[in-house]
Amino acid sequence: MLKSNGICLCLSARRGIKCSAKCLDITEAEKDFWSKQPNVQDDMEKYQVCQFPMSEAEIPLSMQEHGFRNVSTGYALIDLTPDNEKYVAPMAESIIEADRQCALEAINSTHSANTDEVIVAVNKKYDERISLYRAGIKQWDTSVSVTMVIRGVK
Repeated sequence: MLKSNGICLCLSARRGIKCSAKCLDITEAEKDFWSKQPNVQDDMEKYQVCQFPMSEAEIPLSMQEHGFRNVSTGYALIDLTPDNEKYVAPMAESIIEADRQCALEAINSTHSANTDEVIVAVNKKYDERISLYRAGIKQWDTSVSVTMVIRGVK
Protein backbone atom coordinates (compact mmCIF):
# COMPACT_ATOMS: atom_id res chain seq x y z
CA MET A 1 0.00 0.00 0.00
CA LEU A 2 1.40 3.35 -1.01
CA LYS A 3 1.08 6.37 1.32
CA SER A 4 -0.70 9.47 0.12
CA ASN A 5 1.73 11.52 -2.00
CA GLY A 6 3.97 8.46 -2.30
CA ILE A 7 5.81 8.00 -5.57
CA CYS A 8 5.52 4.84 -7.63
CA LEU A 9 8.10 4.01 -10.28
CA CYS A 10 7.39 1.31 -12.82
CA LEU A 11 10.25 -0.03 -14.94
CA SER A 12 9.23 -1.93 -18.04
CA ALA A 13 11.63 -3.63 -20.45
CA ARG A 14 10.54 -2.78 -23.96
CA ARG A 15 11.42 -4.18 -27.35
CA GLY A 16 14.96 -3.16 -28.18
CA ILE A 17 17.19 -3.77 -31.16
CA LYS A 18 19.34 -6.85 -31.67
CA CYS A 19 21.58 -7.23 -34.70
CA SER A 20 24.08 -10.09 -34.47
CA ALA A 21 27.37 -10.45 -36.27
CA LYS A 22 27.28 -12.90 -39.17
CA CYS A 23 29.85 -15.06 -37.38
CA LEU A 24 27.34 -15.46 -34.52
CA ASP A 25 24.57 -16.91 -36.68
CA ILE A 26 22.94 -19.97 -35.17
CA THR A 27 24.89 -23.13 -35.93
CA GLU A 28 23.52 -26.50 -36.98
CA ALA A 29 24.46 -27.88 -33.55
CA GLU A 30 22.37 -25.13 -31.92
CA LYS A 31 19.43 -25.68 -34.27
CA ASP A 32 19.51 -29.39 -33.50
CA PHE A 33 19.82 -28.81 -29.75
CA TRP A 34 16.99 -26.28 -29.52
CA SER A 35 14.67 -28.37 -31.72
CA LYS A 36 14.84 -31.11 -29.07
CA GLN A 37 13.97 -28.84 -26.15
CA PRO A 38 10.48 -28.55 -24.66
CA ASN A 39 8.44 -25.60 -25.81
CA VAL A 40 9.47 -22.46 -23.91
CA GLN A 41 5.94 -21.14 -24.33
CA ASP A 42 4.74 -23.88 -21.96
CA ASP A 43 6.92 -22.47 -19.14
CA MET A 44 5.79 -18.93 -19.90
CA GLU A 45 2.17 -20.03 -19.55
CA LYS A 46 2.96 -22.12 -16.46
CA TYR A 47 4.51 -19.12 -14.67
CA GLN A 48 2.09 -16.61 -16.22
CA VAL A 49 4.85 -14.58 -17.88
CA CYS A 50 3.52 -11.85 -20.19
CA GLN A 51 -0.09 -12.77 -19.44
CA PHE A 52 -1.18 -9.13 -19.43
CA PRO A 53 1.08 -7.19 -21.80
CA MET A 54 0.59 -3.43 -22.06
CA SER A 55 1.76 -1.00 -24.70
CA GLU A 56 3.75 2.14 -23.96
CA ALA A 57 0.46 4.06 -23.94
CA GLU A 58 -1.49 1.58 -21.82
CA ILE A 59 0.87 1.52 -18.81
CA PRO A 60 0.61 5.22 -17.89
CA LEU A 61 -3.11 5.16 -18.71
CA SER A 62 -3.53 2.27 -16.28
CA MET A 63 -1.68 4.20 -13.58
CA GLN A 64 -4.05 7.13 -14.08
CA GLU A 65 -7.05 4.81 -13.92
CA HIS A 66 -5.74 3.46 -10.59
CA GLY A 67 -5.62 6.88 -8.98
CA PHE A 68 -2.08 8.04 -9.73
CA ARG A 69 -1.56 11.66 -10.70
CA ASN A 70 1.29 13.58 -12.27
CA VAL A 71 2.03 10.48 -14.35
CA SER A 72 5.09 10.86 -16.54
CA THR A 73 7.15 8.61 -18.77
CA GLY A 74 10.76 8.43 -19.83
CA TYR A 75 13.11 5.94 -21.43
CA ALA A 76 16.55 4.67 -20.49
CA LEU A 77 18.61 3.35 -23.40
CA ILE A 78 21.89 1.54 -23.57
CA ASP A 79 23.49 0.61 -26.84
CA LEU A 80 26.15 -2.05 -26.82
CA THR A 81 28.10 -2.05 -30.07
CA PRO A 82 31.58 -3.48 -29.54
CA ASP A 83 32.97 -1.97 -32.75
CA ASN A 84 31.96 1.56 -31.75
CA GLU A 85 35.09 3.59 -31.02
CA LYS A 86 33.52 4.92 -27.81
CA TYR A 87 34.21 1.54 -26.20
CA VAL A 88 37.77 0.77 -25.18
CA ALA A 89 38.96 -2.75 -26.00
CA PRO A 90 38.33 -4.30 -22.57
CA MET A 91 34.75 -2.99 -22.54
CA ALA A 92 34.11 -4.07 -26.14
CA GLU A 93 35.34 -7.57 -25.36
CA SER A 94 33.20 -7.60 -22.20
CA ILE A 95 30.14 -6.88 -24.34
CA ILE A 96 30.96 -9.86 -26.55
CA GLU A 97 31.70 -12.08 -23.55
CA ALA A 98 28.40 -11.08 -21.90
CA ASP A 99 26.57 -12.28 -25.03
CA ARG A 100 28.52 -15.54 -24.86
CA GLN A 101 27.51 -16.02 -21.22
CA CYS A 102 23.84 -15.40 -22.05
CA ALA A 103 23.98 -18.03 -24.79
CA LEU A 104 25.67 -20.54 -22.47
CA GLU A 105 23.27 -19.83 -19.61
CA ALA A 106 20.32 -20.44 -21.93
CA ILE A 107 21.76 -23.83 -22.80
CA ASN A 108 22.50 -24.70 -19.17
CA SER A 109 19.01 -23.61 -18.09
CA THR A 110 17.54 -26.51 -20.06
CA HIS A 111 19.18 -29.02 -17.69
CA SER A 112 19.71 -31.29 -20.71
CA ALA A 113 22.21 -34.10 -20.49
CA ASN A 114 23.64 -33.66 -24.00
CA THR A 115 24.99 -30.12 -24.08
CA ASP A 116 28.67 -30.70 -24.87
CA GLU A 117 28.38 -30.35 -28.66
CA VAL A 118 26.27 -27.19 -28.55
CA ILE A 119 28.50 -25.57 -25.92
CA VAL A 120 31.54 -26.22 -28.10
CA ALA A 121 29.73 -24.69 -31.11
CA VAL A 122 28.73 -21.59 -29.14
CA ASN A 123 32.22 -21.09 -27.73
CA LYS A 124 33.76 -21.54 -31.18
CA LYS A 125 31.65 -18.81 -32.75
CA TYR A 126 32.27 -16.38 -29.88
CA ASP A 127 35.99 -17.12 -30.03
CA GLU A 128 35.81 -16.18 -33.72
CA ARG A 129 33.97 -12.94 -32.87
CA ILE A 130 36.69 -12.00 -30.36
CA SER A 131 39.38 -12.84 -32.94
CA LEU A 132 37.69 -10.63 -35.55
CA TYR A 133 37.45 -7.79 -33.03
CA ARG A 134 41.12 -8.09 -32.10
CA ALA A 135 42.08 -8.14 -35.78
CA GLY A 136 40.16 -4.88 -36.33
CA ILE A 137 37.58 -6.52 -38.60
CA LYS A 138 34.40 -4.73 -37.60
CA GLN A 139 31.10 -6.60 -37.53
CA TRP A 140 28.89 -3.78 -36.24
CA ASP A 141 26.73 -6.14 -34.22
CA THR A 142 24.66 -4.27 -31.69
CA SER A 143 22.19 -4.68 -28.91
CA VAL A 144 20.04 -1.78 -27.72
CA SER A 145 18.11 -2.21 -24.48
CA VAL A 146 15.14 0.06 -23.87
CA THR A 147 13.61 0.47 -20.42
CA MET A 148 10.44 2.52 -20.02
CA VAL A 149 10.23 4.43 -16.74
CA ILE A 150 6.76 5.47 -15.59
CA ARG A 151 6.36 7.69 -12.53
CA GLY A 152 3.17 8.53 -10.70
CA VAL A 153 2.13 10.10 -7.39
CA LYS A 154 -0.61 8.45 -5.30
